[in-house]
Amino acid sequence: MVLAVVRGAVDELGTMLRHAAAQEPLKLLRVPPITLLKEAAPRAGFFEPDPYEAVRRRLRPDLRVACDLAYTFGWRMRDEVLSLERRQVDLPAGTVRLDPGSTKNDDGRVVYLTPELTAALPVQLAQDVSERKGGAYGASRAGDPDQSRDRGRVR
Repeated sequence: MVLAVVRGAVDELGTMLRHAAAQEPLKLLRVPPITLLKEAAPRAGFFEPDPYEAVRRRLRPDLRVACDLAYTFGWRMRDEVLSLERRQVDLPAGTVRLDPGSTKNDDGRVVYLTPELTAALPVQLAQDVSERKGGAYGASRAGDPDQSRDRGRVR
């Protein structure tokens, strides 16, 4: 988004310079070359609701909440959803927070949970606690000597 704003401002500057060069009496001897930065192509490959639901029905129940978070908010599964920690989930407020520096553009985010996620996330977290005794949200890394680094993860 920032690149689009900068690109628009530079484009307007170029237009102003071309108008100044065309004025009589001459206001500008020459228009300097301006190279516009290339904008990234819009993201593609999103599921429409019906195909998403068809895929979601085939997922294990413990993966559905993670996929719902990614689908609902357009978050990246590996870097934004699976790396969530419990401290980023505020169930009483109904929010999930991405910390600054953890997103593609390094901006933090706070989103409000949908009614479906508000109902599903506490069940998933409670199940996680009972099955893993406070371990990771997703698959626990049994046998990993450094398993402690995953404690508190909402995966």
